[in-house]
Amino acid sequence: MFGKQKGIDVTLELEGKQQQFNSMLGFLYEKTTFSIKFRDGQRMYIKDGCVIRQDTTKYPDHKQEVYRNFEQAQFLVWNGKYGRDDKKIGKWSAFWMEDDKIKVGGGWFDNNGQKYGKWIELSENYSKVSKLTYVGQYNNGIRIGQWDIYYNDTIIGLGVYNQKGMKNGEWTILHENFWNRCQIIYIGQFLDGKRISEWKTFYRFSYKDSFNFFSSGQYNQSGKKIGEWNEFDENFWHDHEVISCGKYDSGKKIGKWIIKFRNFFYEQFQIIGGGNYDENGKKIGKWIELSEYFLSNCQTFLIGEYENGKRVGKWELYFQQNSKKEYKRKKNLIGGGVYDKNGIKDGKWIELYGSNLIETFTLCSVFYQGSYIKGQRVGKWEIFQNSQKIGGGVYEQPDIKTGPWIEIHNNYCNECRVFYTGEYKDGWKIGKWSTLDHYDYILGGGKYNNQGLKIGKWIEICENYDEEYQIYQVGEFKNGIKIGKWEIFSKKRLDTQYKTIGGGQYNEKGQKNGQWIDILSYQNDPQKILLIGQYKNGLKLGQFIRENLN
Repeated sequence: MFGKQKGIDVTLELEGKQQQFNSMLGFLYEKTTFSIKFRDGQRMYIKDGCVIRQDTTKYPDHKQEVYRNFEQAQFLVWNGKYGRDDKKIGKWSAFWMEDDKIKVGGGWFDNNGQKYGKWIELSENYSKVSKLTYVGQYNNGIRIGQWDIYYNDTIIGLGVYNQKGMKNGEWTILHENFWNRCQIIYIGQFLDGKRISEWKTFYRFSYKDSFNFFSSGQYNQSGKKIGEWNEFDENFWHDHEVISCGKYDSGKKIGKWIIKFRNFFYEQFQIIGGGNYDENGKKIGKWIELSEYFLSNCQTFLIGEYENGKRVGKWELYFQQNSKKEYKRKKNLIGGGVYDKNGIKDGKWIELYGSNLIETFTLCSVFYQGSYIKGQRVGKWEIFQNSQKIGGGVYEQPDIKTGPWIEIHNNYCNECRVFYTGEYKDGWKIGKWSTLDHYDYILGGGKYNNQGLKIGKWIEICENYDEEYQIYQVGEFKNGIKIGKWEIFSKKRLDTQYKTIGGGQYNEKGQKNGQWIDILSYQNDPQKILLIGQYKNGLKLGQFIRENLN
């Protein structure tokens, strides 16, 4: 569980999800990685050399409570006190501290550290795009009675717990990854915590719409799925409307299962993949599966063989042109590699480097090419756009970057052809790193210390950088924390001079203080908006004024 160790530091590497803006698709809820470093009672959440959260903790490393949700790591704060044996007691409150201090949850603990009375609990995925809370009563640490599920302050689900804390009777529950662009609910019966009988699935495109019936399926008295089912993909959302259809036998998938996709919620689903399960519920034979980056504008597939539920042998990566006309849907081989008998990648692989394929494919297609040993990247790995090498570097075992690297921006595309160049040591960025455009013009950069934290003066491009309208932030870092004066500059593509458009002061904890002029809108908006007002310790004071930048 714990990753890199440096002296008395212990670092935990985490994978979570983060709201990111894509110039073509708008807001996406995508995978992201970040680190937590524990040292002498201090806990730091770190992403790309920036400390996004720092607090004290009274627990030894092995008992740490950590946020695996990236936005919660940034903005969620719990206030309360501890009693004997480090148990939580009394009132505890949860606050969302993004710009304002907003209470979002909480309740009471008794002297034994057990929850009691009314509680408002946050969902595991609670974030700006998934404001889900559960409201109900606890008795001696057990949920009892009716609990309501709220989304954006409106009840969207509910049901009853018995005195043993088990769900009973009719419930309305939510898809595991419910958020603004994945509005799916399930309605059916529980018996002593197990789903039984018929369960119905409903879907809506947005919170403004009504839920529409989609399909239904059956559970037996043991809570196992039986018969025919149509299931939403776990990552279902507007640009990934994917379902799987097939048969269950006592909770095991059996026989032929097909994968279907549609471009828009009002269209019919069409078959795009699938394969077979054996009588034990394990995949066998040839399968056509969707890559993890499959989107309507990035239709990529993996095709290969399963043995006893494991991918084996050669698997090929294909791209398919998005077209409403079936005869135009030709699959093009673009990559792939080999799995060993244990289902682990081995040898040379060509992989997608994120979802950088778009509808015309040749405009922006980025691949990662190199070798695996026992599922870990080793040696030289190169980044290609079409057939042109644009980046890469070397991995040491186990899967740790070292030496010089050229990396690309997370949102790399025609409007954001941005590169980062610098040095890795033991998986950490160190020394000078530069930010370049595709003409090798230096856009910005700065230095990292030997612990991979940003230090000194930095020129940073905004996360949603766009070549047409470039926005930069310039200021100082101290051990990964922004301090002092930071300025915001802008420049249009054809301009020769930068223009100061905003900025303000950070305190020693990296919190905004005093008068600030911020950019509010996102990089691809033709209308840029400034947000002007006062901060105190990172929180807004009073009313903020909006002004058009253009």
